[in-house]
Amino acid sequence: MGNLMTSFGTGVSGIQVAQVGLNTAAHNTSNTDAAGYVRQQVIVADHTYITNYDENNGLRQIGIGTHVAVILQRRSQFLDNQYREEMGREKFYDVRANTAMELEDLFGEIDKASFAEDLNDIWCAFQELSKTPDDITSREMLVAEANAFLKKCNTLYNQISQYQTNMNSRITTITNRINEIAEEIHHINSRVVLVEASDQQANDLYDRRNLLLDELSEYVPVHTDTYSNGVVTVTIEGIPLVGLDNFYTMTTEPMEEGNPMLKPVWADNGGGDVFRGTLTFSPAADTDIGSLKGILVTRGSFVGNYTHMPIEPKKEDYTDADDNFDSVSYKIAMNKYEDDVKYYNNMIEPATVTTMEVQLDTLIHGVVTMINDVLCPNKEISVLDGEGNVVKIKVLDEDRAPKGCNGTIGKELFVRGSYDRYYEDTVTLADGTTQTVKIYNEEDPSNIYSLYSLSQIGVNPEIIVDTANLPLLENDNSGFAGGYASSFLQELLDKWDDDILVLDPNSNTFYNFNDYYTGMIGGLGTTGKVALNYVESAETLVGSIEDQRQSLTGVSTDEELVDLVRFQHMYNACSRYITVIDEMLETIITQL
Repeated sequence: MGNLMTSFGTGVSGIQVAQVGLNTAAHNTSNTDAAGYVRQQVIVADHTYITNYDENNGLRQIGIGTHVAVILQRRSQFLDNQYREEMGREKFYDVRANTAMELEDLFGEIDKASFAEDLNDIWCAFQELSKTPDDITSREMLVAEANAFLKKCNTLYNQISQYQTNMNSRITTITNRINEIAEEIHHINSRVVLVEASDQQANDLYDRRNLLLDELSEYVPVHTDTYSNGVVTVTIEGIPLVGLDNFYTMTTEPMEEGNPMLKPVWADNGGGDVFRGTLTFSPAADTDIGSLKGILVTRGSFVGNYTHMPIEPKKEDYTDADDNFDSVSYKIAMNKYEDDVKYYNNMIEPATVTTMEVQLDTLIHGVVTMINDVLCPNKEISVLDGEGNVVKIKVLDEDRAPKGCNGTIGKELFVRGSYDRYYEDTVTLADGTTQTVKIYNEEDPSNIYSLYSLSQIGVNPEIIVDTANLPLLENDNSGFAGGYASSFLQELLDKWDDDILVLDPNSNTFYNFNDYYTGMIGGLGTTGKVALNYVESAETLVGSIEDQRQSLTGVSTDEELVDLVRFQHMYNACSRYITVIDEMLETIITQL
């Protein structure tokens, strides 16, 4: 009787296993197209055996049926990690590729309404003026082209700066989404612990959590650790996002006071930047992962201008008229230059937007200062400072400078809004004599208002009101009084083709204005192309890894149909088995 009852239990256990198998196959089938769903597989195992010994100490075991050992998720942590890393890399370079394309669009390089045409127009205006400097129409045309040139430059520069600032909203959006994901993963962890504690499996919760981790990997580099109770912890850049029993959040704040650029920081968890260090990145070091870092790197940390382009000191600038070389001052200048180059390579060169701001402003600064320096030439004189030391200062070369029709000199075409080009003062020359001179107001990188930068410059309003103020007549001291200063205009046109600008401090190649612009846009195109190559490579790899994941985790309706048939047969067989045992019990009982 006991063995029959045991056999009855064996049949019941089989029905129970078959029912779980049928439910699991049905669950798989109904979630065939569900995002993130992982196929579940029923693993069946024997129950423990009843062990007896006969009179000869022979071992006799009686099976008591089967049970579901585990409903297994067919998932590979190795493939998940690979997928998340490559997906993050794809999103990083996707930001860089799209940014390069959109900046090219701003410059008009996509629809062919190129900024290069505006650059050429002002050169043509000077060329026409050099032919007929006495023609009022040529002068007015030059002023009009100068106005149009600066307007286009300022519009372009402001569009780039606005594009850069608008990237803040993307940073805020991603940061908020990361916080939502962290909170949801934390809640899932809590539910997983409860489910697993009741000796059940939280496979559907695992699916949702893994789907969230996949999304999170698009934004930031993700590292996870799984614990025996089913909890998953998440760290970003070595800092916990989701812990064993809590989660942390991010927020944004300005890079520094007065800087419009935002950065992600930890709102709790000790605070601090989410991403520390420089903007450099490397596939070898896995520092090129996630769209959030892609935005931060590509955008840059500040609005750039020409002062951020390091200029290598020239030895001739540290050599006096007697050919004495000031090696100490030159070495100090070289040390500063090398530090500036390192800063440029770490904080500017990786930032596509900041680099374009720096290069555009460098180009405009070069054009503006060249024109001004020709029309209002300076010279260096040696004077005594307040302590009796001999120093050099720049002053207007009043012997050479061309004059306007009203006889004034020193009227520059492009002015700084807050600074006159010269201020008049009486100085003591090196020989002890005094002289009243027009001292050049030097540009000071620490004072934005003193710079011939796009945010500060405009066409001289005195020349706009009266083009006779353009310095186009020979100076009375030049020996050519009464004539037009054609030589100055020709000098200006010649200097337009001089190679005076560098695209970056790591190159020894110098460019004229037109070639500089061509190189600038070419560099932007190269940046975009390199990024696009990485995107395409990462897409291919992500697709390959996802195919491998789907071959493992995906639901095949054919396989599920086979399982449905298999477990249905198991269910029917166990039912018949139980019926037989029941009939045997009934026969025994009725006969007794």
